[in-house]
Amino acid sequence: MKVAIYCRVSTLEQKEKGYSIDEQQRKLKSFCDINDWTVYNTYIDPGFSGGNLDRPAFKEMINDMDKFDLVLVYKLDRMTRNVRDLLDTLDKFEKNDVAFRSATEVYDTTNAMGRLFVTLVGAMAEWERTTITERTTMGRRAAAKKGIPVSRVPFFYDKRDGKLYPNEYKEVIDFAVNEVIKGTSVRKITNQLNHSQYKPPSGKLWYKNMILSALKSPIARGHSVYEDILVENTHEPVISNEDYNIIQQRISDRTNSKTIKHPAIFKTKIVCPNCNSRLTMGTSKHKLKNGTEWYAKYYFCDKCKFDKNVTGINIKEDEVEKVFVDYLSKLDLESYKVNVEEKKNGSIIDIDKIMNQRKKYHELYAMDMMQEEELFTFIKETDVLIAQYEKQKDDKLDVTTELDKVKNIKNIITDTWENLNVLEKQEFINLSVKNIYVTYVRGKRGRTPNSINIDDITFY
Repeated sequence: MKVAIYCRVSTLEQKEKGYSIDEQQRKLKSFCDINDWTVYNTYIDPGFSGGNLDRPAFKEMINDMDKFDLVLVYKLDRMTRNVRDLLDTLDKFEKNDVAFRSATEVYDTTNAMGRLFVTLVGAMAEWERTTITERTTMGRRAAAKKGIPVSRVPFFYDKRDGKLYPNEYKEVIDFAVNEVIKGTSVRKITNQLNHSQYKPPSGKLWYKNMILSALKSPIARGHSVYEDILVENTHEPVISNEDYNIIQQRISDRTNSKTIKHPAIFKTKIVCPNCNSRLTMGTSKHKLKNGTEWYAKYYFCDKCKFDKNVTGINIKEDEVEKVFVDYLSKLDLESYKVNVEEKKNGSIIDIDKIMNQRKKYHELYAMDMMQEEELFTFIKETDVLIAQYEKQKDDKLDVTTELDKVKNIKNIITDTWENLNVLEKQEFINLSVKNIYVTYVRGKRGRTPNSINIDDITFY
């Protein structure tokens, strides 16, 4: 029988319980010798928590399941401490005819009694977790019925001794209420707040949804809410019922007004050079002297437009389209091929070397030759390298396929783009283009329009 040995120890477990990777390996190999089993491979995850399955050696073992017959661990919690992960993993083992066994416990899926025991343990743990959840929910519902706030506290209240009290942000709510009653849109109110002395409770900017949620909140009217429970008049309101009714009517009038949807060719594709968000398309309505109406379409960053520290972006869609077509028509496929090959053939991190290094760090710590702070620092460094290694594996590209794909896209743009209508262009971009990275070029008023330089395009 071919056996895969799996060992794991977290930094905290090694410190508090003295678990050792070497000791686990020694005992498990002796266990295999006694049972006359052949060790196919030993998979080791030093310094990783058992709370999830995001571990390099564990993933490698799962990928190798067709090469061995049994997985052997020192204790069940070496593989996972999560019941759902345990049951899912055992299900994978069973589907691949791989048995599972613990050297120090009766978890042995090679026989019916062992499988039954694992299932019972999993069921009991799941029952315990569900019971705790139910008790917590019942406690919260009971508190909510008494008017005790158990929901998230809004930014315009402070919670003291189980009661809500308005704080300094009540002035913001008063301002928003007065503006809405005047007929000002919530979007414009948000813009005004971002240019006022009122600082947002978190982050650098006020957002429309934050203000809209506050204006609609029953908590703002002095009521406590939790799920389907509403208890009225439990604390001081910041919005009166009269103002609330007017606000809802104003918001309803704006929401139910006629809206016209405009297709956006590059919707969610252009990456903002300031904040890496996606540019949004806006429209402005124009009316000629003869009564004809038309809409100008432009792209802007909804996140950066209120930020005084960056240059606001505003580019007409026809300018973006012109630059995009020009970029692809002039794209040198040979240069593109070289770039793709460089991405594929870039230096790959030696994961075996990194894992061995982690193991040595733990050995030095176990022998009191390294301080705890040093160990955590070194382990964190290897965590970064492991994450880079995983990303490098995911980023490997097939050069031929990539080149053919881009060649086809270039041919379509060159030969048929002018014959496509707006919806067809939008569908084509949506299916073929992943990201468009740009540099913003600000034009000169009345002379040259705002534009962009395309730095790179990634494709699906």
